[in-house]
Amino acid sequence: MLVAQTPIKSACFRFSRTTHTPVIYVLSLLLAAVLGFAAHRASLCSVRAVEEMLTSRSARVLGSFAKTALWAMAVSIPIVWLWPDRTVPVQGYGLSPSAFAGGFLFGVGAALNGGCTFSTLGYLADGCLWMLATLIGMCAGFAGWRYAADAMLIPTMQPLVLSTSMTGSSIGLLWSLLWVWAVWELWRLWRSRTPNLNWRQRVCAERYSLAAAALVLGTASGILCTLHGSWTYTTVFKREVEALMLSNAGPPALLLWLFLAVFAGMAISSWTRGSFRLRWRGGWLRRLLGGLLMGMGGAVIPGGNDELILRAIPALSPHALPAYLALLAG
Repeated sequence: MLVAQTPIKSACFRFSRTTHTPVIYVLSLLLAAVLGFAAHRASLCSVRAVEEMLTSRSARVLGSFAKTALWAMAVSIPIVWLWPDRTVPVQGYGLSPSAFAGGFLFGVGAALNGGCTFSTLGYLADGCLWMLATLIGMCAGFAGWRYAADAMLIPTMQPLVLSTSMTGSSIGLLWSLLWVWAVWELWRLWRSRTPNLNWRQRVCAERYSLAAAALVLGTASGILCTLHGSWTYTTVFKREVEALMLSNAGPPALLLWLFLAVFAGMAISSWTRGSFRLRWRGGWLRRLLGGLLMGMGGAVIPGGNDELILRAIPALSPHALPAYLALLAG
């Protein structure tokens, strides 16, 4: 199991202690673009997951998020285990009422917005310009919560470096169990594939299955997290806003490029699928208010559902699963 160690006091903690080569940078950008492409083709969304549970009593979308986290764990554990000098410290947060409150508030905002962090970018890539109001609202929420927390002396969740208390054999056992599941999942995907399609037809398929998207997202994010730490765009936006407010150094430039690569992957998916069409009528005020609540909740968690699914839950951070359950409830 993972245990919490020393709090990280710097708000702009530089997650990466390693010096990466240009090859690593290019690989990271390609992985981010592939992740964005797959997320768009599968139309992933936590709001959609809740709607599916409430209307059809099914949890296929929610199950795909669980598979995404498992794939991220299966990929990241051996990288951290075999090449510890090339990876970053595992960071998380302790369990506290703030995790529940932040998750719930973020969930309410996502419902009002009509989409979570994944689908917000997906709609924007399809040309739905009103989702720009969501991103603006999120940044305003980050700034507003930071100002309120400082003015009213509200304690914030302090990041912790998580160290593993598992022995090498325990980690090996966990990895073995994960890959038993992974091999079975790969076999199931192979058995359920559409026959007589070449690789280009499969890559350019109009819609990806949830299981296939989980494989791509989990694998890509597992590698990105081991190399760069918390890289998802909600945490990057939060750190950038706080850096501007405090006149501190912001997140590494590469993390901003990773966000642009994710969006580029979604835009390429939209363009090649023929779903791109510029639209501007779509309830700008509602998106702005939804984004504001998402930003305030994301400032508390910290991060959004993308951070929880792609990094915090696979890292076994104590706050992550309770925060995500509260997000679904919201």
